[in-house]
Amino acid sequence: VNNLTAIDQTTDTPTNNFATLNPLKFSGGTFSEGNLKFTGIASNWKNRYSTIGVSSGKWFMEFKMGSITADQSGVAIVSDITPDGNFPAVDSTRVPAIAYNSDGNKYVNGTASSGYFSAMSTNDIIGIALDMDNGTVQFYRNGSTTGSAIDLSDGFSTSQYPLFFCGAVYSTRDTQANFGNPTFTISSGNTDGNGYGNFEYAVPSGYYSLNTK
Repeated sequence: VNNLTAIDQTTDTPTNNFATLNPLKFSGGTFSEGNLKFTGIASNWKNRYSTIGVSSGKWFMEFKMGSITADQSGVAIVSDITPDGNFPAVDSTRVPAIAYNSDGNKYVNGTASSGYFSAMSTNDIIGIALDMDNGTVQFYRNGSTTGSAIDLSDGFSTSQYPLFFCGAVYSTRDTQANFGNPTFTISSGNTDGNGYGNFEYAVPSGYYSLNTK
């Protein structure tokens, strides 16, 4: 085998399968890096969900954002019934969802909160800590919390579970998901509490990478 570096190798086996971005849920855009990098198409919003959804437990993952321009990228927590199209939660047709737009706005089922988060920059790593047991989601930017934790009940009813992690891009922007098997170089290296995964920033205590173990 030639032309492979350490970042091109992952630990993913039949007994411990990590989530990726789902190429079957919606169409449009381009997948690469083992379905962990997603690039959109011109003049369209495209959203991609994790292959694993959760209804209980505490879960952590990271998105590395590509080139940031205005409000043309973002991350979100969504339900399986949240439709494709515009950025999740910006209007009543793209719900249920709780979303962090790259301009720093929060969107919850059509309601915007300006400046709730820190605005994103190119190559930022956005962490998401999803607590299904206590019903909250906390977003991070480059290892630091941004905004306060959000109650899941603000956007979802329990009948809409399981919930999924979502990366969203407009036009030809891209995003890379890290559910514990990163496509991008990790400078520090952090595992979850059970020793699984490889993250740029520390996994919050009690949270786990999204894998079948």
